[in-house]
Amino acid sequence: MEKHTRHNSTDIAGFTLLELLIVIAIMGIIVAFSLPDITEWLVSQKIHAASQSLQKSLEWAEGYAIRSGNPVTVTVSPSATGCSWVVSPVTSTVLENVPSVQEDIYQGKYPNTTCAVSSGVSSFSIYPTGLVVNSLGQIVDSDITFSVLGNNPGKYGFWLIQMSGAGGLRDCAQLAFL
Repeated sequence: MEKHTRHNSTDIAGFTLLELLIVIAIMGIIVAFSLPDITEWLVSQKIHAASQSLQKSLEWAEGYAIRSGNPVTVTVSPSATGCSWVVSPVTSTVLENVPSVQEDIYQGKYPNTTCAVSSGVSSFSIYPTGLVVNSLGQIVDSDITFSVLGNNPGKYGFWLIQMSGAGGLRDCAQLAFL
């Protein structure tokens, strides 16, 4: 025969309200310390996404120049509040979507993020051989730096797109400077 025992309310397993409040307080402190790091990481990822968008447009331009046998002109237009670029194949018939980004679309996707041509030229053509030349036909490089707008953009780091005259394309992270 089984005996049934009654449990007092003090015998029930669980957590007290005080223990739960202590755990919640500790979790709040951890979140408070990690929130600035998460915010910086999100801003850095926005900068990287903007640079990747230009990199994809440049990759398309290189590929199209090789496939079509015609040069493709790329013009990057930095501004104080954003960036834009136009990719223009030098042919009358383009059977593909040409990637270009207007400044208002750029500002909508990457708010408070800008670009600057840090060295080289802002307009160049990519030839079917892969060479990158300016309007005078000279082989040139172009470095475009992406950063956040504000008082301390170095806090979030920079992203650099390098288009070499020989056709090499690189997307490089540059460390934050405090």
